[in-house]
Amino acid sequence: GCKKLIEIPAPENEIIRSTVFSDKGTAEAAMAGVYNKLVNSAAFGGSFGSLTMLEGAYADELISYGNANSPVTAFYANTVASTNATVASMWSSSYNIIYSANAVMEGLNGSKGIQETLKRQLKGESLFLRAFMHFYLVNIFGAVPYIKTTDYEANSKVTRTPVNEVYRLMIADLLEAKELLVNEYPSTQRVRINKGAATALLARAYLYSGKLTEAEAQSTELINNTAQYELLNDLNTVFLKNSKEAIWQLIPGFETTNEGQLFILVAPPTFVAMNHELAESFGTGDKRKVQWIGVLTSGSGFSKWFYPFKYKEKNNGTGAEYSMVLRLAEQYLIRAEARAQQGKLIGEGSAKTDINSIRNRAGLSNTTATTKEQL
Repeated sequence: GCKKLIEIPAPENEIIRSTVFSDKGTAEAAMAGVYNKLVNSAAFGGSFGSLTMLEGAYADELISYGNANSPVTAFYANTVASTNATVASMWSSSYNIIYSANAVMEGLNGSKGIQETLKRQLKGESLFLRAFMHFYLVNIFGAVPYIKTTDYEANSKVTRTPVNEVYRLMIADLLEAKELLVNEYPSTQRVRINKGAATALLARAYLYSGKLTEAEAQSTELINNTAQYELLNDLNTVFLKNSKEAIWQLIPGFETTNEGQLFILVAPPTFVAMNHELAESFGTGDKRKVQWIGVLTSGSGFSKWFYPFKYKEKNNGTGAEYSMVLRLAEQYLIRAEARAQQGKLIGEGSAKTDINSIRNRAGLSNTTATTKEQL
């Protein structure tokens, strides 16, 4: 005869929800597993085939030097087919992470083995990660299913959620996450989600959905938190692990970041290099051109390639750098955009003030722009 599902023991190699959250250690391990999936995912690993490379090539920030069969070539040439394996992997790995985040939340609901403080932290992190993944899915694919359960039967019947509804659900998740989380990071490093990370993504989501006053308020909250975050004048320190400009970073799987391994050129490029027009567009005296853009010359200097050089270690690194996901500089730009769209162009509390903060940090003088179009 058939046994009831509850009577069937869990496979030895599978930790199910009812046992994962019996104590603090296994609950933390489950959460760490979600982060591990993110770091090693096709989209967010920061290596070849990641969004960092593919979207850079798609937007012509990067030039593809790969062969016709290279995943990046299709994005660079704007010939991505619906059957593209890289796109399929991006979709499936993103929803796999969402599933894992939902599993953590469902496990927390019935757990009596961990303290309420930890429950709030883990649920806040899971809500953030669910919103984070949906943010990129909706911006890449348009209308997408917004998945909030691990129920296979329910998920098999979902349809694509309209873009505005995806943003509504995403913002709701982030508001709840922000309410659950605290300013302090769960560890001594900035590699897990705290209230600041939820605030940062909320500011971005509000801006993208046209909620300008809300976007301005969220970014202002972060910018004003000078005890925890600040723009660093030394550009060489921005991407170091636990830098004060970092809101959220990911620990790389090796002693160097995937971005450093991927982008730093020591020989003529075989995958990608920085678009030379973009590199040359930085003005004289711009510290970003000097410190964040590398140059490789070959053949007596007749061939020259530029490459992103925010991460300084390519091989045999010291573990000094972490992959940056959210940082404070973006919040100045979010607030500048929100203010500009509201007509707050010049003077105190204006878009111009925020743009000048970024310019001055880069060693540039204040902008002379006064209109929205110029800004």
